[in-house]
Amino acid sequence: MKVLIVKLGAIGDVIMAMPMVGAIRRRDPRAQIVWMCGEAAAPLIAMLDGVETLAISESALLGGSLARKIRAVCSVWRRLLGRRFDLIITGYSDWRYRLLSLTARARERRGFDRGRGRWWPTPGRYHGDEYVRLVLNRDGPEGAPIEPPRIDPAPPPELRSLLAGLGRDAIALAPGGARNALGDSPLRRWPLASYALLGAELARRGWRIALTGAPSDGWTRAGFKGLPVVDLIGKTTLLDLISVYRACGAVVTHDSGPLHLAILAGAPTVALFGPTLPSEKVPRGERIRVIHGGAGLPCRPCYDGRTYAPCRDNRCLGEIAPAMVADAVEELIGGPREQARQSAGGARAE
Repeated sequence: MKVLIVKLGAIGDVIMAMPMVGAIRRRDPRAQIVWMCGEAAAPLIAMLDGVETLAISESALLGGSLARKIRAVCSVWRRLLGRRFDLIITGYSDWRYRLLSLTARARERRGFDRGRGRWWPTPGRYHGDEYVRLVLNRDGPEGAPIEPPRIDPAPPPELRSLLAGLGRDAIALAPGGARNALGDSPLRRWPLASYALLGAELARRGWRIALTGAPSDGWTRAGFKGLPVVDLIGKTTLLDLISVYRACGAVVTHDSGPLHLAILAGAPTVALFGPTLPSEKVPRGERIRVIHGGAGLPCRPCYDGRTYAPCRDNRCLGEIAPAMVADAVEELIGGPREQARQSAGGARAE
């Protein structure tokens, strides 16, 4: 069985689509899988065992001039010309994404479609389960959830020494993110001032703080001046972040790429939500705590899949108190002393 997956998009969207690989393997353990993805997510896809990565420039495809977009599409067409697949899965409802696989031959093509019964993603369902439904062609209680493949990146030597110094009594914060090739989504971010207050509260309780993020998240550093933090912003790759999150006691972040990386890493995670639905973004699991702010607001959730309702003060996320988040961390993993003992025990075992 030969399968082509067409799923670009933000890091979080790609991670949520990864259970498709397990669903394909369930149908045929020897299946040959090709994944068309954006260049940003390509390192993650390249870590999936037995999956061929077909990376394309999302900046050219989604944000470039018309000529640049045409060149990007033609480049994909040349790479797929004449290739045959048993199944092509396009993880979008927008018909334009189906054009990317136009030159490939397929016995069957599937994608999200409002005109095909229940193929359109059901509102409120976890997106990972909906992607699996595309593969298995099955809906209902017999459609058991499938976990994403485990990714085990080997951290570079300079990162290994840093990870050894972090330990389980460190809490990773990711105050930035919520940005991709299509634009910025500031309404998904918990306020930076709240993150700073959380950092101060966690430090008061005996935790150490690690700041994480991409180079574009450098603006968040200003909120933590005067606090003892390990600053990793802009110093890690996507794969490095998986190792960092596994090394820390827990991760705290909002609806963003780092949230999905933490979940992929299997790290205890406190996820902060406001305008988006947690049930669509977060899988069920004992290692995840969701705090959904703005329970009394008639406008929540306000994201319809494309745009947000007009909002000036991000009130839903602003209602989440830092002390509440710190309590959720300790309810999830215990106190810093307990985590430090576990970390020391693990080091001796190694």
